[in-house]
Amino acid sequence: MKIPLLLFILTITVNCITKSQLPIADSFIMLDGDTYYAYGTHSWDGIECYSSQDLRTWKYEGLAIKKGDTAEDRLFWAPEVYKLGKEKYIMYLTVNEKMQAATSKSPKGPFKNEKKKLMVDKSIRAIDNHLFIDDDGKGYVLLIYIIIYIKIKNY
Repeated sequence: MKIPLLLFILTITVNCITKSQLPIADSFIMLDGDTYYAYGTHSWDGIECYSSQDLRTWKYEGLAIKKGDTAEDRLFWAPEVYKLGKEKYIMYLTVNEKMQAATSKSPKGPFKNEKKKLMVDKSIRAIDNHLFIDDDGKGYVLLIYIIIYIKIKNY
């Protein structure tokens, strides 16, 4: 009697496990026309892009930005993408705890930080940027500034 009960419990457990359709963290979704584009943290080689017409079925579009197209080449995190005008897109992202911006003519990329320029001094560690546009039309990029203090006890 214990064996069927155990099998029943295992079956319920297996059937209740669900997987995300998008294997990304720090996700950001942008609507452009009738297509949604999702970007997020997942790959060691860059930021992945997915597209959808219905927010349920997603197509992998490839890396929107990759190593070599940024000022740093590791730890790609927390992208946000915005449309500027008719044919220009800007991606704000963190690469190796450094804030960067990259542009593309397509929401799928390839995005490039052409001048390999950082948004803040390279000694500043920052992550998780967000664009805020005020009522007067001015834009501000907000970020988390990482400060680590190490207290060393004298003996």
